[in-house]
Amino acid sequence: TKGEAPVSPESQLIGYWAPNAEKTIKSLKTDPPEGLSIEERIFSELKELFGEDTANFIRLEEGGVFRMYQDGEEETGTYSLVIDDKKDAAIRINAEMDSEKFSLILTGDTLKIIPPPDSGLEFALLANRINEADAKRRLALAADAEEVETDPTKEDTDGGGTSDSVEIALGLDPLDPADDESGAGGGTKIGINFNSDRGTDAELGADEIAGLPEVAQLNWNNSDGGAGAQAGASGSQADIISPVSGVLVDDSGGDSGVTVDWASNGTWNTTNGFDSPDAKLINGYIDNIGAGGFATVDFKGISFSSYDVYVYFGSDGNGRTGEVESTTAGQTFSFNTDSNKGAFDPEFDYVLTEDEEGTNPPSNYCVFRDQSSPDFSVQINRGSSNSGIHAIQIVRLGPGTPFEMTEILYNAQSDEFTLTWNSKPNQTYALYVSEDLKSWDFDLDDSIISDGDTTTYGPFENPMPEARELFFRAEETDDE
Repeated sequence: TKGEAPVSPESQLIGYWAPNAEKTIKSLKTDPPEGLSIEERIFSELKELFGEDTANFIRLEEGGVFRMYQDGEEETGTYSLVIDDKKDAAIRINAEMDSEKFSLILTGDTLKIIPPPDSGLEFALLANRINEADAKRRLALAADAEEVETDPTKEDTDGGGTSDSVEIALGLDPLDPADDESGAGGGTKIGINFNSDRGTDAELGADEIAGLPEVAQLNWNNSDGGAGAQAGASGSQADIISPVSGVLVDDSGGDSGVTVDWASNGTWNTTNGFDSPDAKLINGYIDNIGAGGFATVDFKGISFSSYDVYVYFGSDGNGRTGEVESTTAGQTFSFNTDSNKGAFDPEFDYVLTEDEEGTNPPSNYCVFRDQSSPDFSVQINRGSSNSGIHAIQIVRLGPGTPFEMTEILYNAQSDEFTLTWNSKPNQTYALYVSEDLKSWDFDLDDSIISDGDTTTYGPFENPMPEARELFFRAEETDDE
């Protein structure tokens, strides 16, 4: 209209924009990106991430301020208008956040968000404008989800048998005991992580998953590394600092009833750092130092009728010989230390020794299988130089275990898996897969007939080829 000031491009951008799942899905179906295979699960993920109640959106402000909200968490960056000679009505801007560069194109009432090339997202998101009230509503919902009203004086507020920390990590309700049966592990594993005064950041959080992928668990018990190399060298459950001070918990977060004593003449740590749960696990260790050195661990009161013991060992220098001996199991495994990786990738860096002939293969863990004694002892026998114990897991065996895989075979050439687990004769099983031990929505097969005491399933195609790591779980069904 004559006399009105023209609308500036920036003024059309200012405000909140939320990716619209339905609009993005429609675009992908009608005009899929070249060379990209769109699977149905991508559509489900888009609906979950960008529903009307999710706190995943962006905000553009005057002065080139770009804010991104992910599950309610805010990050701030900058943006600038792109001046070009194109004759279309689109408004283009470049945005940057933490050195990652985004492109945004406004056409009509739709903002196209093009992610950075290395973000892992291979297509653009189409966003609609939302008002400030809706943005605040979404942020409030996200905040409410975080502030679950648990009882800080209790590890398990609802008394259902699964700790609050695990329930929250798995998306369960820590105020509802009825859902506790779906908690991780159900008390099938007990793990202790030995810390060093040189690596206090190696304490594992209750919701951090670590260990050999076949038996990875939550709720690792963390020892007190002490104020010096000698202070944390020896101790008992009284020196457990978390998840529950002074108590050895199982992977459900409940009291295992097991007691532990360890003795060594020092602690030390690798250079694996603290960037991942497994790097923390394979960091500190109780050390066997010098010619008269020792490192022993004794457990008492194990209630599992049968179990395996996983011992993770190593040193700050690879290539050192030694032995892991259990007088309880009557076995001794030789090794050449191989735990100092400068980081630690659970998919590739765990190396097993089964050698009982003294050939000392490069390795960083061993397994004492099929144990049944209520007490168990293990020690490091010194070889060429110092080495020690990073961590120990006691893993229950036997029928009825929710997820007790005895073997996971992967064929990289065919991208196929073959799984074997303990089972009951004439029982039917369902097999599930997860990327994070939290969501088990994807079932591979719900009618697997038992082979007897053990069941083998496969080979089958990798169900999630884009996932960096996978977890499998077998469960009994009601069909027999």
